[in-house]
Amino acid sequence: MKFTTTHKRLANGTKRVYYYTLSGTRFFATDDAQEAPPYSAALVAAYKAAAATAPALGDCAAFFADYLASRRFGELSPATQDGYRRDLALAAEEFGDTSIEDMHTLAFRAALVDWHDELACRSPRRADLAMVAVRMALEYATRRGRLLHNPADNLQTAWQRPDDKRPWPQEDIDLFLKDAPQETADAFLTIFYSALRRTDAVALAWPAIGRQEIQWQTSKSRGRRTVIIPLVDEAVAFFAGLRMRQMRSPLGLQRTVITGARGGPVTPAMLHKMINERAHALGIENSMHRLRNNYASLLVRAGFDDASIAGVMGWTVQDVAELKRIYVHKDIIVAAQVRQLREARAQ
Repeated sequence: MKFTTTHKRLANGTKRVYYYTLSGTRFFATDDAQEAPPYSAALVAAYKAAAATAPALGDCAAFFADYLASRRFGELSPATQDGYRRDLALAAEEFGDTSIEDMHTLAFRAALVDWHDELACRSPRRADLAMVAVRMALEYATRRGRLLHNPADNLQTAWQRPDDKRPWPQEDIDLFLKDAPQETADAFLTIFYSALRRTDAVALAWPAIGRQEIQWQTSKSRGRRTVIIPLVDEAVAFFAGLRMRQMRSPLGLQRTVITGARGGPVTPAMLHKMINERAHALGIENSMHRLRNNYASLLVRAGFDDASIAGVMGWTVQDVAELKRIYVHKDIIVAAQVRQLREARAQ
């Protein structure tokens, strides 16, 4: 039997493993651990039932299936695997029966462009992500000598990353926090004071928070890269207060910093609903991701130099300069520069 797996952590802490055929059909699931040979009768029966109803694969769909079964695909994060699997299933509906000969033609490349443009009419970002999945799958086929060249290479993207470094204005922050459920306010301020992306924010555990910094292995590197996130004085006070409130709650101190209404961990989708959907309902035209700009502003106010801020945020020094030029008060910048000068002279 040939199949691929992925997993996700449920809200109750259970690790659920999902099993997929090479054509991308999910046919089985287990909790806590992935099955190893000899497989259970239930898994074998589910696999045979899925295989019996699976359509015949054309060359392009077969290349997609090969990539989904590859070690290269298995090295991706579970969230990225889920996205690629969904996007390749969508692409297989459009191009699955295309032959190797046809994939080498300009007509096939034009068809890819048209498909990408059609998806971009609904969501430029989603269109680009779908094309990335196709390009990665066909690149795998090219590297293995199945194609002479990758027909999805060097296609123009539809979505342009905004250079906007605007933080949430104080009036939007006040509106969001006013009458917000306690767990929603805590989640908002956790991101406000840490600049973590939502997949990292929901997994942030108390042992990662030190007296002056957060030490965290980012999900984007699959835990291979540790980042140090400095905590300004207000952040230290916030996390100390949140920790104390959790300890005094009926459930006690939880494993994760961000919790839901019932005290348990939350998923990235739940966090999106808590913050982005609430902001939208209040008429706030800001997103959770833009709170990273607020955190960068806090570092400016605390006197960090541009290079240090860029290193923490994963920005360029020019990005920090843009933030300071437009959105941070000049007197704060001057005060930070004077403080750095005094410290240099004192050394």
